[in-house]
Amino acid sequence: MVILQKISSAVLRSLRVVSAILGVVIGNIALNSLSSQHPIWIWLPFRTYSHFFGTLAFK
Repeated sequence: MVILQKISSAVLRSLRVVSAILGVVIGNIALNSLSSQHPIWIWLPFRTYSHFFGTLAFK
C-alpha cells in the first residue's frame, strides 16, 4: 500500500482507464465467442478477465 501512496494520481487514473478499456475489449471478445456458439471453456476465461479488469478500474 505504501507504493500506491507514492504513485501520482495521474498514473493511477491512467491505469484505471487502461484497465477499463481492457475489460471492455476482453468482454467483447467473450461475448463474441459466446454468440458464435463456441464451447464454454473458450469464452469463460475471457469473461473472468473482463470482470477482474472492470472491478479493478472502479475501485
